[in-house]
Amino acid sequence: MDARLQHITRLYEKFKECSASEAEIDEFFDLIKNPENLEILKNSMSEEWEESSRSSVQRSPLIWEDIQLQIRRKKALERKKVLERRDLRYKWTAAASILILIVLAMVIFLSGSSDSYETYATGYGQVEKIVLDDGSQVTLNANSMLKWNRNWNEVGKRQVVLEGEAFFDVVTIGDDVSGEKVGFEVVTADLTIQVTGTSFNVKSRTSKTDVFLQTGQVILDLNEKPAPDSKETSERIIMNTGESVSYSAVTQSLEKSQSDQYGNASWMAGTFMFSKMPVYEILQSLEEIYGVSFEVKDQSILERQLTTNLPYSDWPIVESGLELLLQADLISVDGKIIINKKE
Repeated sequence: MDARLQHITRLYEKFKECSASEAEIDEFFDLIKNPENLEILKNSMSEEWEESSRSSVQRSPLIWEDIQLQIRRKKALERKKVLERRDLRYKWTAAASILILIVLAMVIFLSGSSDSYETYATGYGQVEKIVLDDGSQVTLNANSMLKWNRNWNEVGKRQVVLEGEAFFDVVTIGDDVSGEKVGFEVVTADLTIQVTGTSFNVKSRTSKTDVFLQTGQVILDLNEKPAPDSKETSERIIMNTGESVSYSAVTQSLEKSQSDQYGNASWMAGTFMFSKMPVYEILQSLEEIYGVSFEVKDQSILERQLTTNLPYSDWPIVESGLELLLQADLISVDGKIIINKKE
């Protein structure tokens, strides 16, 4: 084993064990950006990959774990500096589905003029932290849009319309006249979330909405009644701390978990966390965040289920990690990223 391979392997092992320093983490990322170094690391890991491939549910030898979680959190927070943005010009970065457009248009029409709404938007690979004028904080993930009703004092309730993904930390406030708590609603194409003061993550993409409740209690008002084979039969669901729900108004499919299985907020700590997730869903998530498009030559890759983490970082770093994760070569051709299984 030559000196360079020894050095890369040593950094890789410290990386897996979460014992690497910040400087060593940065050095490791820089090294694997180099295709030659990446190839060296792939070859040295061949035995680990072969052992992993014998399991139906695979866990990547390259665990992009917390890796000095405080370091990652610090870097994530640096990307999400508080910004009270006014009069932000919204640009569509991708065409929304007809269903989402209809639902969002109806919500705005029924609630008042579009002039009463303030719009926030992020592009691919961007994360913004917003402070609403009621004091609530919203972290808006990449490729997302949020509309906030500025006239909430007049209408007697706080309301946002979300397309994409966001983490909410809602403050509890009382009405000046009645003294009662002023409600807070998050409206998506599939459901409405009713809260007073709590923290939760909402992901509304690809014709479904995922909700993970970190603290407090919320009520979900579903736009359509769940399918008959669902364990839940009501159009209203009460969620408690630590629970997650995934629901599609299109298919009426409803899933509920006592953990963060659906809509987890790992991206807030600077990482993507995937648990027993098919590769095609992992790729879909990355397409939504980074605006890339994948084409997979070997369809057997798509059905593999993986449990692993990837860093929420610049695309070149994520791309390098994805190559290691899939044991594949990623090649850009005519605006698409072709994934070829490594021979």
